[in-house]
Amino acid sequence: MIPQNAVKIFNKYLKATGKSANTIKSYNYDLKPFLAFLMVKRVTDIGDVGADDIIDFLESRRVSNSTNNRTLYALRQLFNCLILQNYHDKNPAAAIKRLKSEDKPVTTLNEDEEMKLRGVVKDSPKWNAIVELMLYLPLRVSEVCNLKEGDVILHEDRIVIRTSKSKKGRELPISEALRRILKQYKKWEEWQRVRRKWDSKTDYFFVGEKGRQLTPRSVRYNFKKFYKKTKIDKRASTHTLRHTVCTRYGIKGMDPFTLRELAGHKDLKTTQRYVSVTIKDKRNAIEQLEDQV
Repeated sequence: MIPQNAVKIFNKYLKATGKSANTIKSYNYDLKPFLAFLMVKRVTDIGDVGADDIIDFLESRRVSNSTNNRTLYALRQLFNCLILQNYHDKNPAAAIKRLKSEDKPVTTLNEDEEMKLRGVVKDSPKWNAIVELMLYLPLRVSEVCNLKEGDVILHEDRIVIRTSKSKKGRELPISEALRRILKQYKKWEEWQRVRRKWDSKTDYFFVGEKGRQLTPRSVRYNFKKFYKKTKIDKRASTHTLRHTVCTRYGIKGMDPFTLRELAGHKDLKTTQRYVSVTIKDKRNAIEQLEDQV
């Protein structure tokens, strides 16, 4: 079987098992360089791929270890799928160990940069609401765009995240101030719908220019413009706000289990990088235990 057909089978399998369009897109993005590598090596049968080929590919790339690990994971899942459907009898990626990932500090905004970002969007009810929401809760941009009218329960000061990377829904609180901002946005949206004569009604909370569902691509595009206006001298993105909120709550002492629930992390290890444990914290913890002896 040619490698390209193997990936098509993998895509059908992912779709059948309920994987999201974004997840399938990510797998394909990670597998694409390996397919190109096989073409250069003139490997026309996926059954001829061995562990040595995968190792050669990983070593030939000038990318970070975390990027290679992501591709390695995608290859493992690809061959597991082929084995499950009797297209293959072994997984050449299974025995290859993950590379040690670099501990890179996450990019966050400081208080001054947060104020600059707020200043850029303050006159736009929609973008002001989105920025305030993402500076209050550690949300992914896809989670913001997938919020529906029924998920934003303003009279109870809470929102419900139903579509998440972790596949686990979660309820999150919002503040009274944020509730007012979200209400102002909804009034603006209703006015825009009448003013612009939008004929399409959507049940999504945030809408795009024509009244349809707001897309992650549109959010990222607009955030690039906002950051350019603020002249923030760092590589900031929509995800920077998620890092900023997680870091802020971690520094203020939120326990990792609560923070994991807020952020929707699968693994507690992901959360722990945001939690600051000082020598004072360690000493207080030991002293509390000693008092119980």
